[in-house]
Amino acid sequence: MTATRLPGKILAAGTALLVLSLQPPLFAQGCAMCKSSLASLQSIAEAINLGILILLFPPLLIMSTILFVAYRRGSGPEDS
Repeated sequence: MTATRLPGKILAAGTALLVLSLQPPLFAQGCAMCKSSLASLQSIAEAINLGILILLFPPLLIMSTILFVAYRRGSGPEDS
């Protein structure tokens, strides 16, 4: 590590630490309560479960495609 790069790395580490320490409370954690509070209303609870599954599939499909393409391109014969 050179002396000219050290102040930049310290600045980057300090900035990252500052950003992480100033995060607002995570309000998304309350969503776990949605399912338990709707347990008494069966039809709404089923709709919430279906919505969760629908929102799960696109990221799962995208990540699976990326991993498949990376595996196919990386498993070829080495010509070196």
